[in-house]
Amino acid sequence: MGAGREIVRLFLLHLQQLYSNPGVFYMNLDLVGFIRSIEELIYEITTWVVLLPKTLIKVIINPGWIREYVTEEFKKEPEKKFDDYLSPFIFWFLLGVTPFLLFVVINAENQEGIKQFTGDIFEPGIILICNLIFPIIYSAGMLIISKENIARISFRRPLYFEAMLFAPVFLVFWSIYYFSNVVDIFSSIRSGGWKSAILVLMILWVLWGQQKILKQELARNWVVTLLLNIGLLILATAVFNYLLATILGLNAIYPAEISLLQ
Repeated sequence: MGAGREIVRLFLLHLQQLYSNPGVFYMNLDLVGFIRSIEELIYEITTWVVLLPKTLIKVIINPGWIREYVTEEFKKEPEKKFDDYLSPFIFWFLLGVTPFLLFVVINAENQEGIKQFTGDIFEPGIILICNLIFPIIYSAGMLIISKENIARISFRRPLYFEAMLFAPVFLVFWSIYYFSNVVDIFSSIRSGGWKSAILVLMILWVLWGQQKILKQELARNWVVTLLLNIGLLILATAVFNYLLATILGLNAIYPAEISLLQ
């Protein structure tokens, strides 16, 4: 995965050069190298497609595995990291961000739907920040409780834990909104309790996964870990609700059946 990131970086550098100064770009273009970079990029994306279901199944079945996986990968050389499964942030992007972007693209012709979904002003950057609120608060909470300094290096490992754990949660979140508010085939069950049932299962799964991760990281007993776990979840939910409802005015995106605070 380390090599894959370098391939993506070089490909984007080529595109930037082409956009900023086409004449110089074509004069200095290594055509064979450029084609190979495209080939490697396609291969890298293909491996994401192959590794995505493998990683997702592993995370859902045993979320406690995330800590062991990330910790072991951090011990490897950069070019050998995250080879067997997706890296946490690619996993988070594919499951936590892509569904939202797909919704916007699919419904681009429905301006009222887009306005309902994003408010008067479309701010994808804020949406990405909202998706990171839960990982950020849990990661910072782990370091603070452990009395560790919150720094660039120390923050990376717990943030990788949390990005990987919450990626499936946001896949479920955006899917619930899409199928309950947009797809007509679900109109007959919009008023039902199926969203609440999924919500409860989602919360229980998050608490279960966090319990495994926090207990190992914080070295506390089961009861104390559970109380800390619940406290961090409530705090993260409050901030998430505030950002969506207050800053962006996305009240429609967070109906009572989905809201973790109601």
